[in-house]
Amino acid sequence: MSDVTLSAAVRSSLLSLQSTTDLIDRTNGRLSSGLRVASAVDDPVSFFSAKSLTDRAFDFNDRKDGIDQGISTVTAALDGVESIDSLVRQLKGIANSLKSATGTQFTDLVTQFSDIRSQIGDLANDAEYQGVNLIDNTSESLTVNFSNNTTSLLNIDAVQLQETGLGIDGLVVRADSQVSFAAFSNDSGLALNNSANIALTAGHSAQTLVSDFGGEIVVTYNGTGTTVTSTGEEITFALNTQYNISVHVGTSDSQTITQGQTLTLQLATFNVGLLSAVSGIGNTGSFSAANSGTVEGVFIGVISGLTQSFISATGGDVQILGVNTEGGLQSGVDFIAEGQGDDADTVITGLDAALTTLRSESQKLGSNVALLQTRLDFTEQYVNTLEEGAGKLTLADLNQEGANLLALQTRQQLGISSLAFAGQSEQGILALFN
Repeated sequence: MSDVTLSAAVRSSLLSLQSTTDLIDRTNGRLSSGLRVASAVDDPVSFFSAKSLTDRAFDFNDRKDGIDQGISTVTAALDGVESIDSLVRQLKGIANSLKSATGTQFTDLVTQFSDIRSQIGDLANDAEYQGVNLIDNTSESLTVNFSNNTTSLLNIDAVQLQETGLGIDGLVVRADSQVSFAAFSNDSGLALNNSANIALTAGHSAQTLVSDFGGEIVVTYNGTGTTVTSTGEEITFALNTQYNISVHVGTSDSQTITQGQTLTLQLATFNVGLLSAVSGIGNTGSFSAANSGTVEGVFIGVISGLTQSFISATGGDVQILGVNTEGGLQSGVDFIAEGQGDDADTVITGLDAALTTLRSESQKLGSNVALLQTRLDFTEQYVNTLEEGAGKLTLADLNQEGANLLALQTRQQLGISSLAFAGQSEQGILALFN
């Protein structure tokens, strides 16, 4: 059986109606998705141009969270600096009050000073945000990346703003206090690889100090001995031989040391008086070792007006725990006497220096917060610009598409009517057979 033959008018009406239906389907798709270009088939140039813009917007948007968290990290550090600044100002106020305080009030102020000072380290340690602390560890740093470009970043190094980092770690006590003094910590030794000198020196820039004890260190080998009682004398020994080492300052103690062992010297109480008529006198003990060994020296007792210095040691480890020097800021202890404004002024000078450091760090952190906020604002605006540009290439004009749909629906109705008219002309032939 042969195919049905359509007249030219009917075929034209059908093709027009099919085209209109395709356009209606496309318009409905644009209205439902909101996209004029939904795939590369619709418009390859616009599609891939828009994809490039949206990919870049995604990359920047991905960095936005990191920038936002960086702002929070630096802000936490800045809050910590401002709080530490407040504590240091309180310390300065107490130090000013110490100038005129006496008796119990003086003692209470000294105690209050030490209590507040101890809070500085705790506060700095607490200023952590997601594991990063920018004011309590100089080995830490914060890196904020702004884009996939490896050079587009901000690196912020941490600082040490505890008492040690601010230079106010010295313990403040009364000048007539009895303070224990240690040349080395009990849990760490001094490695004598070549030579090491341990010096205890009585001296002061404002007053003359003189020792009121006759201490001595005695090293005995094979019945013969060497005694150190004055400045400049040295004891030299090789650690591959046994020695008897005795210390005599009112009491005595002796210990035998061999290579690889540890020598501990226990010295009794040292007292240094203040005499204005005598020039400075010092006691120095020196140790030299040809071979490697370990010496631990522990000087325990009441010391007044004594300074110390560790001259040299290859591979040595020394911890200065405290020195009683009336007035002055050195070796970890500040001594303040009642009615001595100069002593308090020394402490205030250190606090002023700490405040200067805090202001400087606060300015740096504040500048970094402002910079990060600027980059965050730029990132948000830039992402919006990129997405807007991509939208211009792909988004459909809903008003226009709505009007198109209405026009196409009208055309579809006309096409159906046209097809009906074309069919009616062929049906007229049937009338000839009636």
